[in-house]
Amino acid sequence: MRMTQTRAQDDVIAERQRQVAGEGYDAAHDDEHDLGELALAASYYAIHSAAELLPIPDESNVSRKWILESYAGGVWPWDRAECKPKTRREDLVRAAALLIAQIERDDRAAEAAGG
Repeated sequence: MRMTQTRAQDDVIAERQRQVAGEGYDAAHDDEHDLGELALAASYYAIHSAAELLPIPDESNVSRKWILESYAGGVWPWDRAECKPKTRREDLVRAAALLIAQIERDDRAAEAAGG
């Protein structure tokens, strides 16, 4: 039985296509990132999205920004100016698209190594 593709899947594929066509982040570009940077960037966006849901006690001096920086601050692999979080859903879509880019990059590297 074949599943119908969901809106979420459509959006992730569209985002990955936008990254390639609109930003120039094609296979050659992605292959330059051999230290897991694509997965790290995906992690940042996923953590940023999750941080929006964390309850913050009223009496706490902790802010969402502090939580985000504590959990994700050291994960972003590039210049901070390149990090542009958006809405929770958009961040999750970008995270998923970046994970696809990382998997594709790893697959190409394994194939080039004969694996």
